[in-house]
Amino acid sequence: MKYISLLLLLLLVLLSSCDRYEHNFKAPVVLNFNEVVFSPLQDAFNQSNAADLSMVMDFYADDYLHFGTNKADWELQLRTMISGVPNPVFEVIHSSSMQQNEITAIANWQLKISDPDSKRVIADSTFVGERLVKVSGKWLLKGNQMVCEPPAGKQLVIAEYFTYRTCQNCPPAEAKLKELYLQYPGNFTYLEHHTSGGLEIAGDNTHIYYAAYSPPVSVFNGMDKVTQSTAASLAQYQSLVDSYVQIDTPIRYQIHSTPTVNGRTMTGAVKLTPLIELDQNDMVLNYVIYEEESHLSNITTPNIPLRHVVRAKGITSLAGVNLNNPINISLTSTVDLPEDIKLVVFAQKKPTTFQNNATIYGGLELPLFRKGVK
Repeated sequence: MKYISLLLLLLLVLLSSCDRYEHNFKAPVVLNFNEVVFSPLQDAFNQSNAADLSMVMDFYADDYLHFGTNKADWELQLRTMISGVPNPVFEVIHSSSMQQNEITAIANWQLKISDPDSKRVIADSTFVGERLVKVSGKWLLKGNQMVCEPPAGKQLVIAEYFTYRTCQNCPPAEAKLKELYLQYPGNFTYLEHHTSGGLEIAGDNTHIYYAAYSPPVSVFNGMDKVTQSTAASLAQYQSLVDSYVQIDTPIRYQIHSTPTVNGRTMTGAVKLTPLIELDQNDMVLNYVIYEEESHLSNITTPNIPLRHVVRAKGITSLAGVNLNNPINISLTSTVDLPEDIKLVVFAQKKPTTFQNNATIYGGLELPLFRKGVK
């Protein structure tokens, strides 16, 4: 009994001595990333527009990479999506996240952008496996850090439309093109070439190549030429675009050097990745600057401004060009360029004689920004 009592006394002493040390049996802190990242990101989107996305981009790490898209490319894509939308509505939806350690985490979230005026959805993107990193006390988005890209989507369908300001039969054709542009955002655009009347581009012979001498004339994807603006012609506009927008893009277009405007000169670089076998003989790369909304109008509809008016155009032969390398694009306009301008870049088969065979291989459309202006 004496030895048992001594053992009990020793155990009590050991237990009481252990209590002199502090213990931390608390579970590790799990952050609420909706409060820390995604709710503030929503606020940043709500205070941003196409001219200034700085608050949004502050949530992105400098080494952001998502399926080959870096931080600068993503900012340009956002600008493109909301350009021309007066009051875009943003919705940031955080679905789940997992903190890996004190400075890294993984999250799944969704970004929706819509135009309340036209009731159309501009973008609905889901980001799965988005990496987060804590830098200088702030959590930043890093993308999925994957270089490979997801499957390409549908092609951009391009209509080259020929008109002039005194064309009395042209307004219905332009109204239909505008309707299609709103119907297929991101998958259809049109280029309004004026053949006379002061808005024509000096030295541009696009209308001569297509023999578009009696406007209105529209050429869809370089293959289907439609004349007049009768009900039958406009129905053909609809059916052609309905068909072409279903085709997968044959070439992936990527911005390599963001196109910018300095005075009358535009410079940049693009990367073309063919997704089909291409014969580059007789192929060209077109790059066209158009004005979104002109202060001028057709004389028969004086209260309706002209839209998508081509203000400058450049062309580069792709024959023998190594498409593994970026292609520099540069043009100088013969006129002062307005503020609301966009660039359309597209590869095209350009046989010497047009016989409904000048195939356009998708394209890229994006707003242009002036050097020194964010």
